[in-house]
Amino acid sequence: MNRVARVLATCVLSGAIIGILACDRKSREIGGVGPVVGSPQTETALPVVAPRAQASIESIAAGGPVKVDGAAVFARVCAACHQAVGQGIPGVFPPLDGSSYVVGDPERLLSIMMYGLNGPINVNGTTYNNVMAPVDAQLTDEETVAVANFVRTAWSNKGEQNVTAETLAAVRAKHGTRGMFTISELGEDK
Repeated sequence: MNRVARVLATCVLSGAIIGILACDRKSREIGGVGPVVGSPQTETALPVVAPRAQASIESIAAGGPVKVDGAAVFARVCAACHQAVGQGIPGVFPPLDGSSYVVGDPERLLSIMMYGLNGPINVNGTTYNNVMAPVDAQLTDEETVAVANFVRTAWSNKGEQNVTAETLAAVRAKHGTRGMFTISELGEDK
């Protein structure tokens, strides 16, 4: 199996695992129960430790808020496709390093991250026609903001770390529960 096929398989498998393990936003926020394992759906359910609840416990124990490490979350969730140094996979997954989609409008970046992207996108003169799965169900708001700020200033990117929880809330309020975007809906770079 060549490198691109291995990476694609890893990304698909990662997405499948995340889809299996992730539960809806409400139950994650309150430490609810994850998806039912097996069939029929009356089988045993697995408890899910909500990241927010765990962070709150750690914060209280340490006597202060827990800062989310955007680089660590990126490595865990994004690097399989976009690579550890943000270069992506040529012809398959676009680079984040040097991308105006990353360092430009924070709301556009969050829209892509939260809702996903389907169809062609031109990044640094190369067209990619693939799907980016939304990460909103996988990450807490704090993790999403931390990753956005990380990629805006990582590698050679000269963006600002100006993505906030308020920006994220505004994007969610604006777009609601819609499906994936196409880049033409968000404004393509020329």
